[in-house]
Amino acid sequence: IDVNIFLTIIIIINKIIDVNNAKRDDWKALPGIGEALANRILKFRERLGGFSEVGQVKKTYGISDSVFRLIGLYLKTDPSTIPKIDLNSASDYDLRTKANIPEAIARAIIIYRQQNGAYHSVSDLKKIAFITDSLFEKLILRVKTE
Repeated sequence: IDVNIFLTIIIIINKIIDVNNAKRDDWKALPGIGEALANRILKFRERLGGFSEVGQVKKTYGISDSVFRLIGLYLKTDPSTIPKIDLNSASDYDLRTKANIPEAIARAIIIYRQQNGAYHSVSDLKKIAFITDSLFEKLILRVKTE
């Protein structure tokens, strides 16, 4: 392996940030991210209730494709840092924005709760015909029952 490539990899590994724990200065340390963009990322993360995947950062107003390509290597999500939404109190808006699911699925989750009462466990979601195995795997990272 080329020494320059190896050193570049080491530099990137040492600067990787978790998108849900990163502070303003962590974001500003990334290429192409200044004060204003760092603030926008933090506000967007707060509005979403946390990022469920790195790609959501790209949806922050002002992040161009080229900037996201620059910073993408420095970003990670740790499943333990993803805030979870309570299925028994979440609105369809919360489910759509914070769990990042389609509107029809969010509505189906709410309707099921209204018709059957509180969810006893996240696995109750499997009783909804629209929820595929792959969607369920995504949801278990973002939802909980209390």
